[in-house]
Amino acid sequence: SSSLSNANLRLSIYKRNINNSQAIEYTEIEASKVFENYLTGTGSTVYPYEVSLPFGTSPYTIPLTVSQNIKSGTYKLVFKLCDNEQVVDTDEAYLIVKKPVVSN
Repeated sequence: SSSLSNANLRLSIYKRNINNSQAIEYTEIEASKVFENYLTGTGSTVYPYEVSLPFGTSPYTIPLTVSQNIKSGTYKLVFKLCDNEQVVDTDEAYLIVKKPVVSN
């Protein structure tokens, strides 16, 4: 059997660029632009949002609350399961936000 010696979950957040409607390019953004209660920063510029996973906890839930100030757009969340610095698995999820336009 295999087990992780120092499991941690890293989150990167990207927002789709809207300069070209045909392009599918994303730019990394800060978690605070999307979530009110984002993961505690590690101080690392490589992996700024990281959480250690408790041993034997499966499934693990990260309680994230979408910010009320989030802007309309398409966001890509990339979750990386790591063991120390080794990436074991990655998964992506998309968040599409469409807010009503307020006219005066």
